[in-house]
Amino acid sequence: MIRYLFLSVLPPITSRLIEETQHEKDMLWIGFVMLLFVTIVLVFQLVLFRKQMIRIKMDNRIIQEKNTELEDLNGKLWESSRIQEELTGLFFKTCSSYIERLDRVRYKAQHNIKSGKYQDAANLLGNVQPQKERDLIYSTLDKITLTLFPDFVASINSLLKPEDKIWLKEGEMLTATLRIFALIRLGITSVDAIAKILDYTVNTVYTYKTRIKGKALVPPELFEQKIMEIKFTGDRSVWPALPTKFFISFISDHFRKV
Repeated sequence: MIRYLFLSVLPPITSRLIEETQHEKDMLWIGFVMLLFVTIVLVFQLVLFRKQMIRIKMDNRIIQEKNTELEDLNGKLWESSRIQEELTGLFFKTCSSYIERLDRVRYKAQHNIKSGKYQDAANLLGNVQPQKERDLIYSTLDKITLTLFPDFVASINSLLKPEDKIWLKEGEMLTATLRIFALIRLGITSVDAIAKILDYTVNTVYTYKTRIKGKALVPPELFEQKIMEIKFTGDRSVWPALPTKFFISFISDHFRKV
């Protein structure tokens, strides 16, 4: 009887235990699935966050590069502005001085002609020496170059082989070759303009440039780029400063006509 009762009670208990065990398993699976889902979401968020951080770093790098380019451009614009400012002042100063000298010569020549002193007038006009005036312009150009770019000669020599460095004579500021590259550094890159300013032929300018580039430590095609990288001092000392292509070419034109 007791055994019968025990056997009759056992199945419900067993069934209940099985149900509870299954419920626990189900809860464990649900917890595992939820944990897996949360993990996947977190990993996805971390991947997105990492991508965003990488993108932000790339954007910051691009911004920094653009800022650097902008600063470099602003520096070049400022440098160009300062050079033009310096040379514009020199342009008006030189033109004014030149016009005054011509006016004095004209006045004296007219006076001598009216007085019948034709020989004196001829001698006066004969004393006008365009080459001397041109040499004065070149000397002024040399001073401007060395004022704006104090290390110009040393910078040129740093681009040349030791045996081909340019050595200046006593009292000499720039040689003919250096003067060509000085004009280039000042922004006058046209060979025709350089030839006109320095009273050379175009072939002579090409010869000077080719000869010096052949002695350079850098490839010929990069030589003028290196010239443009010569540092500008920004010092406004003695020389009040050409929209570059007006100054010497204007004076040179007038000297050719004298």
